[in-house]
Amino acid sequence: MKKLLNGIKNFLKDENGLTTAEWVILASAIAMAAIAVLTIIIPRLKTMATQMENKLENYNSSDPQNQ
Repeated sequence: MKKLLNGIKNFLKDENGLTTAEWVILASAIAMAAIAVLTIIIPRLKTMATQMENKLENYNSSDPQNQ
């Protein structure tokens, strides 16, 4: 039991493990933010592309040279 407690104390004193954990948390936060942004942006880009396509089709169908 004493070895276990000493091992836990040594682990908590070791700052290398803590630094690694901080970097892992930071990297996962950045990844989650990127996923959230893409989840919002991609549907809007699809909508904009569809709207542009419809406008171009309407423009082409009203152009006398295409008839």
